[in-house]
Amino acid sequence: MVEDNANVHVIIVTPPSVFDVAVILRALYTGLGPRGWKLTIVGLGNKLPLKLVTESRTPVSVVRENVSTLLEEPSEPIYIVDPRGSPAWLHPPPRSIVIDYSGSYSSKLSSAKRISSLGLNSLTYETIGIVYEYWIRKIPQQRKISLEPYSRDVRSGLYIAKKALEALSVFDNYVLLEPSVLAYTLRKVYIANRILLDPSSTEVKIDHIEGKVLETISIEAYSARNLRKIGYITLTYREGVLEIRDIDGLAYRIIIDINRKQACSAPDLCVSKSENEQGSINVIY
Repeated sequence: MVEDNANVHVIIVTPPSVFDVAVILRALYTGLGPRGWKLTIVGLGNKLPLKLVTESRTPVSVVRENVSTLLEEPSEPIYIVDPRGSPAWLHPPPRSIVIDYSGSYSSKLSSAKRISSLGLNSLTYETIGIVYEYWIRKIPQQRKISLEPYSRDVRSGLYIAKKALEALSVFDNYVLLEPSVLAYTLRKVYIANRILLDPSSTEVKIDHIEGKVLETISIEAYSARNLRKIGYITLTYREGVLEIRDIDGLAYRIIIDINRKQACSAPDLCVSKSENEQGSINVIY
């Protein structure tokens, strides 16, 4: 059942192949996530082809909730994808986008604007360019983290932030933090308080539909005086936020901006790492 509260409605009319629809569907899902949009396909029959699901590599649940073959009246403002149209960046985001490969349907939309992205002859890739221009390009600015960075000890927090950038790693297109790097980092931090640390376990939960990751690292803590176990330190990493909790509660909250390669350990106290700086770290106040 396709929901009616979508922010954008994409209508594809008489596509030349299932592949063209699959490419657009994949761009919508990977760029916008599993909700907030709907796709209507006219010209492939009353039932969605199985090939559409397999070629787009979109979860069945997302297809069921977002894709339909029943055409509804598009909501204003309506934009028609046209390589000869005016540039998309000149106009505010639409409620409905029409990709009409035959031109018969779009000719009836007298109030619709014709827009373009790169001026390509392919309507399929013009559409992807428009989706990128209106929504995907703005996602990093929209997903602002409301939590404030925090460090119990400012100097140690800055050191942890630096090492967190070095620990960034990609697994199956998901960004994770390397447990061994963080464990070694915390060993150096806590030994100043006569506490020895041993990494115990790491758990990674990936929600493949939402595209989100929760990484939990558990570290055992021992007294350096008598090697008595005194508890655990737990690290959790989720969507750019690394939190470190020990027996006294929250010790550090590092906010990581993956796109800018920047990590903040306290308000207005951040470190950054540039790809062109070959590992050098800049401190930003």
